[in-house]
Amino acid sequence: MTSLGKTLVLLNVALSLGMAASGLILYSNRVDWSNTKDGEIATRVAKLKELGDPQSGALTPAAASWNESRAILAADDARRARNLAWYAKEINFNQLTATKVNPAHALKIDKGQPIPGKPGSNDPFATEPGIDQYGQPLQSLAAYLAAEDSLNQQIDATQKNIEKVIQEDIRLTNQIAGDNAMVKGLHQRIEDERAKTSAAITEALFVRPLLINAVVESDIVLRRQRALASRIKELQKVGVARQ
Repeated sequence: MTSLGKTLVLLNVALSLGMAASGLILYSNRVDWSNTKDGEIATRVAKLKELGDPQSGALTPAAASWNESRAILAADDARRARNLAWYAKEINFNQLTATKVNPAHALKIDKGQPIPGKPGSNDPFATEPGIDQYGQPLQSLAAYLAAEDSLNQQIDATQKNIEKVIQEDIRLTNQIAGDNAMVKGLHQRIEDERAKTSAAITEALFVRPLLINAVVESDIVLRRQRALASRIKELQKVGVARQ
């Protein structure tokens, strides 16, 4: 056997002896948790009985205080359950049911604090019919949402009518003033007619003297023609015409 093997064997023996010694110490100094006379459980049970003695036990005042606190907590829990049911009922009414005839409920306030409900009732606070800033009865949230939806529909319909009116205004404006398609509007047509009328008046003023002269000349020619016809008749009577 080599020196390394001997060293390992000795080390193993030393570790084994150390573990055995530790186990012996733990066994000899262990806590007796048994229910025997000297056991730890029996000792602690006896201590608890001594502390819980109704006459001299130290836990009796603490237990009384604990039980009193539990009773107060139970009463608070019951009141909280009633309050939650009341709040749920009021919220449901104000959100879904309230109308103008039966307005939403509002808390009665006195000096900045809500007034408690009537003794014996399940209502933790007193309420009264709610009104808005204009003195009108408050309705439910559902009623206001329905009214808002109806108003939005009216606004949409009005906007569509306004759009139709705008398009009609554009059409009439284009009809009056003309458009980009080089279509003459009524204003331009009126100006054109005025220009034509002015030109016609100018031409009439120019033609009027000529017409008067033509009438006068026609009258002179007609007179001369009558005079010639009369002279021819005279000559025919004296026989000059036959020669």
